[in-house]
Amino acid sequence: MMAPRRVLLVDDEPRIVAGLQRLLRPHRALWDVSVATSAHEALAILDDQSFDVIVSDMRMPVMDGAAFLRVAREKYPATMRIVLSGQTDATAAERVVPVAHQFLSKPTDPVILLETLRRVADTRGDIADPRVHAAVGGIDALPSLPSICRELIELVSREDSGVEEIVRVVQREPAIVLKLLQVVNSSFFGLRRRICSVLEAITYLGTERLKNLVMSLSIVNSLPPRATRFDATEFHRHSLEVARVARLVAGGGERAETSFVAALLHDVGKLVMASTMPAVYNEIAAHAEASGVSFEEAERQRGDSGHVKVGACLLELWGLPFPVVEAIVGHAKAPALEGAGLQSRDAVYIAHRLVEPGLEPLGTDADRAYLERVGVLARLPELIAEAGEGLET
Repeated sequence: MMAPRRVLLVDDEPRIVAGLQRLLRPHRALWDVSVATSAHEALAILDDQSFDVIVSDMRMPVMDGAAFLRVAREKYPATMRIVLSGQTDATAAERVVPVAHQFLSKPTDPVILLETLRRVADTRGDIADPRVHAAVGGIDALPSLPSICRELIELVSREDSGVEEIVRVVQREPAIVLKLLQVVNSSFFGLRRRICSVLEAITYLGTERLKNLVMSLSIVNSLPPRATRFDATEFHRHSLEVARVARLVAGGGERAETSFVAALLHDVGKLVMASTMPAVYNEIAAHAEASGVSFEEAERQRGDSGHVKVGACLLELWGLPFPVVEAIVGHAKAPALEGAGLQSRDAVYIAHRLVEPGLEPLGTDADRAYLERVGVLARLPELIAEAGEGLET
């Protein structure tokens, strides 16, 4: 049986700490709880013990939650950081976004807190390598192409820029889309449902907040990924092409937008590895090139954690909607035959098979049975042609 995960609760109000303790007590087989009533006390505890998760209040005297989590991120990057806040203003969000993985409202909904802890624990449990936990946990933003950041800042600074024009630029950059969805799905905006659409996210966030977000990303990401074998331009081209085809496979509506976003982010684990674990990335890429196999197969042959798991771990940490995470997790293998019809995870998987170089065509009997079940078989020639046109441009 796996040992309980360790969680540190930090709040200057004893009654809040006691309430959180009561909430987790029935789940003590899963969670070993420690408490602190100030940021300085919490840092002293962290210096002495290791934890899987920190849950911290935002408003605390002397050192508030944002300042505390900034120190925690630098000293203990592998530890997940959750902030609780009764504030719903944009200023609070902008201070916490760089240092917290997820943001929950205060008072806390017990179901949401427990589900957040469970999902992240499950995802992290799939990765045994502590280097990956430290690398993923220490990330507050991923590298963006400077040219896209400059174009976007110029665009949102113009008074005559339309939302659709801004969306077209934003959705060319996976790193910006990922951070945008993390922010807009946080409790600071009080939305009653999860947002997977770039258009909806920008509409809720507003152009001024988007501008501030992009400016902060352009500063953080002034340096490219450190892996010498990582081609940033090709990464963006491939991500956009899989996203374009996934949207076509999905057919339209909300499912198509979720499929587009998930496909745009399907290889974000490679970007994480190239940025934080360059030596590992270079070794895998070199092995793939020398062996003539795909990057995924090279990972399997080497026994590495895999960029799919790394990407899913980051998205879970950042609280992205489950349909997006689910589609990314499943993009490298066919979903189970049982279940409903065409879902976003199917659209991303099919697009990945059509676009990714080195993969076998969708032509086996099992492939055809699967495609027929999700209602795509009759459209396969059209989709192959669309994918081929994209590869030629």
